[in-house]
Amino acid sequence: MSYKLGMDRPLVLLSNDDGFRATGLITLAQALRRQFRVVVCAPDSEQSASSHALSLNRPLRLTRHGEDVFSVDGTPADSVYIALNEPAILPDTPDLIISGMNHGLNLGQDVFYSGTVAAAREGALQGHPALAVSADTQCDLAAACEDASRLAWEIYQRHRGQACLFNANYPPGKAWSHRATSAGRRVYSGGLVARKDPRGRPYFWIGGDTVHHEGAQTSDTLAFDEGVVGVTPLILDLWSPSLHEAADFLCRELGDHN
Repeated sequence: MSYKLGMDRPLVLLSNDDGFRATGLITLAQALRRQFRVVVCAPDSEQSASSHALSLNRPLRLTRHGEDVFSVDGTPADSVYIALNEPAILPDTPDLIISGMNHGLNLGQDVFYSGTVAAAREGALQGHPALAVSADTQCDLAAACEDASRLAWEIYQRHRGQACLFNANYPPGKAWSHRATSAGRRVYSGGLVARKDPRGRPYFWIGGDTVHHEGAQTSDTLAFDEGVVGVTPLILDLWSPSLHEAADFLCRELGDHN
């Protein structure tokens, strides 16, 4: 592995959904800076499970916290969107967008809810290679961040200038093998808790307290259960070729034969 040194190092935009002060982001930034110039633009507070929300109905505030560190009082997608469109943040077009290291996993259908994945996806949607990385709370965070920096370098080397999105999850431990994976299924139980406040009014907590994994032999959930880092390529085009014929039939049933 050969790294670029000095001021010509490739440029990474780093974000997350845990906030710019999060230990995972700070540790990952330190690991990445050995190969990359890193500019941080992340939410100013935790935004877990915010998915790909953009704040369209209120102004957003950008705060600088020192050289190459910024925060936004919005969502992860807001942070990346602003960083890619506000010239004062990035000195040049970024070579790679990275989101993480998330405190907790983003496996299977979690990617639809995850603010971590959404931050990386926003970068990919704007034409850049992007990587979302998440770690189990029982894994060695420093080792996971070092490994993620090596993965980031490989993506930079092979996919520079391409709009693409990868999602990686680190199981417990401090050394891992890697596997190309598909998205499995992460099934939560007890996902809604209904209670009443002291005045008798109902309120709800969303979020299951137990989880089990399902999925094919290629799935990221199985890889995680086997202690392997799953690297999952995610599509940006949600069109379903397998359902195109069904949609055509529905349109014909409605009398539209054009």
